Amino acid sequence: MAEFIHLQSDFSLGQLNEKLHSSVDSEIYLSGVRKATNVVVTPERGLLKRFGLKLGIALSSIEGNITADNTKYVVLETSPIEKLIIIFSPQAINILEAGPDGLLILKQFIGSPFVPYTGEQVKELTFAQSRGVLLVFHEDVTPMRLAILPFALDFSFTIAPIKNVPVFGFDEESINTFTFRVSNQGGIRRNSTLTVLTGSTTLLTDAFIGGLFVAEGGIMRMTNSPTGSTINGDVVVKFTLGSTDIPGTQAFISQQAMNSTRGWPKGGVFFDSRLWLIGLKALPNAIFGSAVEDFFNFATTTENAGDAIDDILQAKSLTFVKGGVADKTLIVFTNDGPFATQLPIEGALTPSNTAFGLQGAQTISDIPALTLDNKVIFMDAGGKVLWGMSYSDEKRGYSIVNLSITGSDVLNEPIASIIFKGGLNTNTSYALIVNKDGTMAVFTSDEEARVNGWTEIITDGKFKDILGLGDFAYVVVERGNQLFLERIDFTSFMDAAVEQVFTPAQTTIPNLSHLEGKTVEVIADGLLLPIDLTTDPGLAGSSIVRGGQLKLKKAATRVEVGLPFTLEIIPMPINVRTEMGDNLNLPKTIKYARVSFFESLGIQINGVLLKGQEFSPTNFTNVAEPITGSEKVKVSKGYEPTDIHISVTQDRPLPCYIRAIDIQVDM
Repeated sequence: MAEFIHLQSDFSLGQLNEKLHSSVDSEIYLSGVRKATNVVVTPERGLLKRFGLKLGIALSSIEGNITADNTKYVVLETSPIEKLIIIFSPQAINILEAGPDGLLILKQFIGSPFVPYTGEQVKELTFAQSRGVLLVFHEDVTPMRLAILPFALDFSFTIAPIKNVPVFGFDEESINTFTFRVSNQGGIRRNSTLTVLTGSTTLLTDAFIGGLFVAEGGIMRMTNSPTGSTINGDVVVKFTLGSTDIPGTQAFISQQAMNSTRGWPKGGVFFDSRLWLIGLKALPNAIFGSAVEDFFNFATTTENAGDAIDDILQAKSLTFVKGGVADKTLIVFTNDGPFATQLPIEGALTPSNTAFGLQGAQTISDIPALTLDNKVIFMDAGGKVLWGMSYSDEKRGYSIVNLSITGSDVLNEPIASIIFKGGLNTNTSYALIVNKDGTMAVFTSDEEARVNGWTEIITDGKFKDILGLGDFAYVVVERGNQLFLERIDFTSFMDAAVEQVFTPAQTTIPNLSHLEGKTVEVIADGLLLPIDLTTDPGLAGSSIVRGGQLKLKKAATRVEVGLPFTLEIIPMPINVRTEMGDNLNLPKTIKYARVSFFESLGIQINGVLLKGQEFSPTNFTNVAEPITGSEKVKVSKGYEPTDIHISVTQDRPLPCYIRAIDIQVDM
């Protein structure tokens, strides 16, 4: 009988798709595991215990009839040091800020009649923000603006002040038999009149208010309700023909592309010093860019480089816009695939040079695209593929690749996602993706370190939504029949956690009603409590919250209470490469398993605690310090073929970082 060592020190791909569990001849095989739960992949290619969740607020405590199905969340950055959570629910807006204790508190409530959205409309809202101002879009509601009132601390929620509304010639051919005349120009933007001389005197209606009449070098914006066959307006560019009759075949007359009758944009994007309106209800394939640094002005005279821009996207089918994102270029996602402009460094986008090129055929889901590690990522409309778009200078366009081909098993009908930037002693960025089944998929991407790792996160409850900006991030969690906002925190190792400071020290820990009846963990003055330090013993030193509080046998000053979660890592099926070839499916037995760890405590292999990983001191003054090293455990398990495996776990609120796993097998 021969002995072999199976060593793995590279976890850069995280949890591998089950279809890859027999790919022993691929580099992929030794770069992932078959299960990676409640951990994240790091740029060093290790597996780190995932972040904890600290209680922010119980959503039942604020106004607005909030449920998981009728609420939309967004983080608004009002200054470099202040971020606020904006919660939209039917005819209500709650604005929350983080208090000094980390809990969320209500800053302002805005209700009916100022908030026009129904529950169904709320879930379809999209947002764009710049300089502390939040724009809110829905195709059936005029764009709205949330902004701090001048010289005040309160927010106002008002109609976005769009002027020179984008226009479109909806009935271009219908005016060919008409004759027009522009008179009384009276200088630019004054007292002009457009008259229908021949054709139908009923052509002009209120639908043309805000539209443009263009002919023979002149442009007039119609501003007033028509009277018979005439309508007044402002001349934007003077007509050279004076009072000469203008045949309809040489003229263009347009109507507003968006209003209460035609509908409004689905969304907006700030890019290249412009606000871009995308996906108009009446023109689903239209793009309108504002004037430069004049975000609400959409006047298109084409005379100046800084004037507004309009474009119509068209591919093989009837194109309609689904979303957009600002990257090195402006990317617009459609049912035909993503379009993108040229790079602004090749020259600022202007009315005369802007062009959108189709980059691929990949379609996007309802989840907005994000930017991660120098690429744009977006979920496929089918919900099982995460696409990554990277700009190529050589192609002068984007290359699009499947980022989830190795880890698609952790994706299950995603419903929301964010990019979380930061972590424990790292600047790593993670894509956090909430699935419909209440789990969360985590994708770590680091091109320099060649890391593209997937892991799965579960909690005592269900994840329902996620929101964040930078390192300020919260999840919406359903626990029992309640919804909570909980903050992502890599310094905590519990969920729904509450940390309190008492002066003087005390034994009664209050403010735990959100954990009523739950078995919880307690860290008191830096010590993870063993079972004999609580008056209500539970499992492995845990306790049960009753009456919204917990009792300790010994008083403590700083106490953190929360829900435990278990990390689990199961390596790939063991394959030993011999002179005769691979033996993945041949019988073998595991004799020993060794784990290499960094600053960790409480690690177990198949339920056996590693030597030196004890963490239960006998008094409050002996706080266990995390240790670095490696330890092995005798396993003696087999002789199964591919089902033979070990399980590395840790179920207490303690630090854990796995650097390598090696397994000694007999064949």
